[in-house]
Amino acid sequence: MTVRDALNSAMDEEMARDDTVFIMGEEVAEYQGAYKITRGLLQKYGPKRVRDTPITEAGFTGIGVGAAFAGLRPIVEFMTFNFSMQAIDQIVNSAAKHHYMSSGQITCPIVFRGANGAAAGVAAQHSQCFAAWYASVPGLKVVAPYDSEDARGLLKAAVRDPDPVVVLENEILYGEAFPISEAALDKDFTVPLGKAKIMRAGSDVTLVGFGKMVGYNLKAAELLEAEGISAEVLNLRSLKPIDRDAIAASVRKTHRVVSVEEGWPQHGVGSEIVAIAVEECFDDLDAPPERVTGAEVPMPYAANLESAALPQVDHIVSTVKRMMNRQERAQHTIEDFVQTYFPLHGLPLEDFFKYWHILVYVEGVIYQADEDNEQAAGSGSSSGGDGGDEEPPTSTAGLEAMEAVLRERGLLTPGVTAELAAGRRYWREERRLCSLMKRHPAVPPQGHGAACGFTLAEALSASGAKSFDYRCLNALLYALRGVQPDAALLEFLRIDELLVDIGDDLLDYEDDITAGGGGSFNILRCYVHLFGRDAPLHLARRIGQLEAERERLLRVLPPAQQAHVRRRQVDAAGEEGEGALRWQMPAVVLDETAFRAQYGDDGS
Repeated sequence: MTVRDALNSAMDEEMARDDTVFIMGEEVAEYQGAYKITRGLLQKYGPKRVRDTPITEAGFTGIGVGAAFAGLRPIVEFMTFNFSMQAIDQIVNSAAKHHYMSSGQITCPIVFRGANGAAAGVAAQHSQCFAAWYASVPGLKVVAPYDSEDARGLLKAAVRDPDPVVVLENEILYGEAFPISEAALDKDFTVPLGKAKIMRAGSDVTLVGFGKMVGYNLKAAELLEAEGISAEVLNLRSLKPIDRDAIAASVRKTHRVVSVEEGWPQHGVGSEIVAIAVEECFDDLDAPPERVTGAEVPMPYAANLESAALPQVDHIVSTVKRMMNRQERAQHTIEDFVQTYFPLHGLPLEDFFKYWHILVYVEGVIYQADEDNEQAAGSGSSSGGDGGDEEPPTSTAGLEAMEAVLRERGLLTPGVTAELAAGRRYWREERRLCSLMKRHPAVPPQGHGAACGFTLAEALSASGAKSFDYRCLNALLYALRGVQPDAALLEFLRIDELLVDIGDDLLDYEDDITAGGGGSFNILRCYVHLFGRDAPLHLARRIGQLEAERERLLRVLPPAQQAHVRRRQVDAAGEEGEGALRWQMPAVVLDETAFRAQYGDDGS
């Protein structure tokens, strides 16, 4: 049964069941509906119960609301919910509020239904998704069917409901046929408002959507299954009341959630899904919740731009894969963090299980922000002009959401706040420095010196801020334990992690030049741009100074902490082989453009 026929049969049966039900709207009678949803109803029930209206949404919606106040059950069709904006005063200020304002004496059993969201080539004024608008209004109930069973059951339930119900349909789904059960064909079949439905069971991630996006989530789940990722697909069906229990139960099962909607990202339905996941399941989350949404633009008319402005199946797949990869990276980081730092905090390794979720969550958010900013740095303009001297904006929306979570739990201490501020500073400096280096990819043997556009002090500042994530995790560990930070230990760890990051930069030097078009900060790259062929000598001098400072700070620590650090050094040397503790400088690259051309963007 097609969704069109499901909606038509639902109205037919409800009109036959209850003489107070009638339909009104533009072209619903003689033309049998703009999308033929009301086909045949005029011939069966006559013009008194299937009424064509003028093109005046405010007027006929007001008539419908008045009829509902008087005891009838109108079904008001909007040719598109974009036109409901003309009637929003009647919907929000009259239909939604009179039950409350009359202390329950006045009910408004009315249905507002029609096409919502994008269709195909109908542009900005006919393509908007109004789910978040109406779902935010007290007094309204809002549903969004996906398949034919949803369409029949939700519409019949909406007609029988004593409150105003907004039924958000999708034009493209009208012609799609879905299997339908015998039970759903029964005249008394309804889908309870406020109940979601699991369309596909899974164990690794929950994909939450409504309307057309449910189908996209099902297709994405099939593709993810081929890559070994089991996705559970949850069809919301009802946006208000929303099924918090179903969302929470699924997220507790899979430990990850991605919300998918056509609407705009800010203040959308996805924001509510994320809020539910964090409020109800924070300790069960293995990764920060993600949203896949429409673009923050009015809908374009051109087909290619329209496609770019809407969520696509590949967006869902890439978001899930990125989430899984980010979590895997975060877990590896936390495993190393636990082995290295728990003993320094005097914690047994088994305490890892007390703090696992919050540490992985925070590191996962930091990884994502780091990846976003590296991509932005890699895609920045490499052309000349004064714009290269400006500090490009950083992408930290995820950090702000995380900070709200930490603040709510009393974990956003001054130490954590300071390290997150260092992270923002690092990303800002990374993007600026990478942009400047891309402007001068060919380095003379003596280096650019002052012509680089940045100083050695600025490069060292960025290098010092780079390891903020480990320092943030240490500060967070103090907050979780409720103890005062150890200033001497934190200062040692600052220098120690700085040396580790410099070592990583030496190992990754060539990759950081090639990957992402040179969008990754690397301290040796900075030294090469400043000093040319002499960069290794200058950097080696800096490393020597830091090693001396590290040794001095180590000797200040208590003997047990000193012993742990030295054991870790020996273990690292054993894992990496003889000579692992010696610094190895790669050959400097003076022409980054030629190097990328020779070895490819992936460094292969």
